[in-house]
Amino acid sequence: MNLFTATRTNLSPIFGLYPDESNAVLAALEQGVKDRTPITAIDHLGVVNRLWPVTDEATLTHVRGLIADKPVFIADGHHRYETGLNYRNALEKEGKLKGPEDPANFCLMALVSMSDPGLLILPTHRLISGLGAIDSDTLAKKLEGQFEIKPFGTGPEAARAAWDFIESSGDQSRIGFGTASDGKWFVASLKDDARMDSLCPDHSAEWRGLGVSILRELVLKDILKAESTAKIKYVHLMSEVLEDQGHEVAALVPPATMEHVRSIASGGETMPPKSTYFYPKILTGLVVNPLFDLREIH
Repeated sequence: MNLFTATRTNLSPIFGLYPDESNAVLAALEQGVKDRTPITAIDHLGVVNRLWPVTDEATLTHVRGLIADKPVFIADGHHRYETGLNYRNALEKEGKLKGPEDPANFCLMALVSMSDPGLLILPTHRLISGLGAIDSDTLAKKLEGQFEIKPFGTGPEAARAAWDFIESSGDQSRIGFGTASDGKWFVASLKDDARMDSLCPDHSAEWRGLGVSILRELVLKDILKAESTAKIKYVHLMSEVLEDQGHEVAALVPPATMEHVRSIASGGETMPPKSTYFYPKILTGLVVNPLFDLREIH
């Protein structure tokens, strides 16, 4: 909110997804810029960002028609969305909102087709501390009432083998665990849905079936009773899991799929925290959106 107030500008877009199985919207935009030279910027990860401004009115009209009735799911940026509302409401309360076309009534968004082949959802693994000294056998014993335990051995190769097992299966009910005290790794596979159904009756079956939901609600809160003591660091790469020395337990969690996002959001639910990590990210500052009338600066 301080940034909104100081700059009176959206500096970073909300990341929105829309259904478009044929990618007709993107095809229309690409047709409109096929002879244009893009603006290019390379970010700190080496990702090349290319921006084609679309100014042709016929293309814009066509795209507006294609996208007008499509639902938009906020994939990333809900805090920016809520802040945009708060900023707009604050101006209205102060009597500074200049009607329905005031720029503060709008918020910058980047819209991406759910079927875009370049859009990836990466996993968000958890590095957990605050559990106290715990070894692999102790953790497995705590979990074995609700999970089938499959050991994978010790060290980095065991960690990678555990993750390969989870990733190749595509099974949300499989979570990998590594204990820093002995370097051992195992995969825990949920036996059935009964306990999650009783713990989270107000959520849909799809929400309850997510790996991140199972880890948070069943493992951390219910079995380990660690909701108030656990401190969690979120990472996305196996190299980050293996390099970090400040945790007691590492949890390898399968990423939610695009279909999970569509189904859960369509039902009016919010995805669990840190359940999706969309890649690549939209680079801040490529496009900005003034929240004031530009004529004010003249």
